[in-house]
Amino acid sequence: MESDKIIEGELMKQGARGPVKTWKKRFFKYSPSDHKLRYYEGSKEKGYINLDSVKNITKDDGLSCEFQIITESRTYNLRGFTKVQLMYWVDNLSKLCGINKEEDEDENDKKIDNKKKEINKNNNNNNNEK
Repeated sequence: MESDKIIEGELMKQGARGPVKTWKKRFFKYSPSDHKLRYYEGSKEKGYINLDSVKNITKDDGLSCEFQIITESRTYNLRGFTKVQLMYWVDNLSKLCGINKEEDEDENDKKIDNKKKEINKNNNNNNNEK
């Protein structure tokens, strides 16, 4: 992906302060010059996420359109309005941050396969002992 690609749109962002974490609509825009995802309320910039500090991006597998951007200092809870929008953000941000979801899934598949082999081996050993 080109680092100067325009990535922008509205998302719901969960607040980080206070006892009640409310969801507020924010406009997000990727700034390629400093590799930050800036968010706005109207025309006023409210903050940014430094994409250089992103450790992981996760999404809920359920019916919600929520995803998390996990940085060194904070986890940002965000929500799209549709599944298509959710995938747009997760895919584009993962690429920008150098997080390869396919490799992660392949690694998880390998771990599951190894665990299954280990269980089968243990079961076979237990059957042989009888």
